[in-house]
Amino acid sequence: MTNFNVIVTDGAVTEIEAENTVAAFNSAVSAAASASAAESLVGPVYASTAAGISATSDGDFFAVNDTGVVTVYLNSAGTAVEQRTLATTAALSGIGGAGIIGTIEGNTVQESINNLQDVEASLLDLTNAIAVTSATALAVSDINRLIVASGATAYTINLPLATLAGAAVKIEIARSTTAVITIQAASGSGKTINTMSAIDMIAGESALFVYDGTNWRTMDWARVPIVAEMLNSGAATLSLTTGAFTDVAMATAGTQLMQTNLSALWNVAGGYFTAPRPATYAIDFHVWLEHSSGPGQYDVGAYTGPTSGATPLSANFIRQSVGTETFRAIQFRATFGISKGDKIFPCVRPLSPLSSAAVVAGASLQSRITVTEFFRA
Repeated sequence: MTNFNVIVTDGAVTEIEAENTVAAFNSAVSAAASASAAESLVGPVYASTAAGISATSDGDFFAVNDTGVVTVYLNSAGTAVEQRTLATTAALSGIGGAGIIGTIEGNTVQESINNLQDVEASLLDLTNAIAVTSATALAVSDINRLIVASGATAYTINLPLATLAGAAVKIEIARSTTAVITIQAASGSGKTINTMSAIDMIAGESALFVYDGTNWRTMDWARVPIVAEMLNSGAATLSLTTGAFTDVAMATAGTQLMQTNLSALWNVAGGYFTAPRPATYAIDFHVWLEHSSGPGQYDVGAYTGPTSGATPLSANFIRQSVGTETFRAIQFRATFGISKGDKIFPCVRPLSPLSSAAVVAGASLQSRITVTEFFRA
């Protein structure tokens, strides 16, 4: 029990004054005890390790206060050995306090506060769409926003540099768009989208991109298959050689008609299709062939590769016999799994006993070639 004296002035002390005096005394005693306990745990506080070593003995603990952080040291035979680091109340309550407090995720509290805007809201902000018409790197402030992309030339949109799982961006490709829009993670981040480095989107498509804490994934991807048709309604005369494949060039004669939901898919002069994105494509090749002699055989089909005449990446053909008739309808269907930028070359090859001279003399064809994307790689 603590003993203390109450000094009576003017001959009287009220009960309240006595209670206040006792409370003040007890507070002072508690503060002194706390300071004594703290010093017994960390040792006296010095301005530097040199001062602490000089003022303590071997085996003693002391602390050094450096810009709001107190480091506890052990005097080990005259050497300061760091034991632990403590933040002071002043440092924790200061403007940078949140930056020195850790979280279970491995971030600091300040980093978590800064990244709160990454957290997906219950609803995306679909009322204030961001229009994009050229290469764009989305910012963190674009998370939970709707991006509407359009344009006539291909370009890339980089997703924001998200750090917390749940960050989301919705991207729509306007129906007026006639080029491929490539979506990638933030440049240099090393992140993927559906385990791929990038995905390609075309007019009419939309997708919700969600960050899972490691990489991006798509949800609710409304896909539009690529369809490209080339029709040659005139009689295109070909220079065929027996035993050799000849690409079906559409611009040699007649009227060409292209129908496609994306530009630059067909090369009219070469008659080939260029894949705008990796996928499996189905080709439907109808040929109405006129020849001057027979009987004989034709191979009708297609091959894939980077350029005409190069070693094919893959090839598929159908062999059709022809008699003495002047016209022959041949239909070829196949599927090819190809990469972005690879080409599909429809082609025809006359076989012996059709001689080159006999075929070339009157060989002409009308054709319709349709390429349809039916599976996304």
